[in-house]
Amino acid sequence: MAVPKASRHWPFFISSILKPFQLYEVQQRKIDENMARNASVENVLQEKDFDKVWDFLETKFGYSKQWRVACYQFIYERKKHISYKPDPVSDFLFFCIREIDPLLNAALCRRESHPTFMRMLHWMFRDRIEKISHH
Repeated sequence: MAVPKASRHWPFFISSILKPFQLYEVQQRKIDENMARNASVENVLQEKDFDKVWDFLETKFGYSKQWRVACYQFIYERKKHISYKPDPVSDFLFFCIREIDPLLNAALCRRESHPTFMRMLHWMFRDRIEKISHH
């Protein structure tokens, strides 16, 4: 029986080692695309839009009004305790990503790290985002 030479298996061995790194690069590109998408959502979202988001969550997913109240209470507390200029949009996004996103992912059977909430916002405000990106 002939013993295979190491050189024949070397390319396979290298590709099997590099494959996870290539997958990591693809995942990183997707994360970068999501970050760009998130930044554009943050640029167009305004305080007056919070009610529209909560109405959508209540209508589509059955969220109770207690979540809306808890979010506004969180934003109010942050405004009260921050000495520099408060940013209600960032506080809203922080609260929703921390509290709402895991629940959406569980309801939709997605992995925990899936950016469901931010993608929902991107979908809701895509006309404004496209308008800004074209200018």
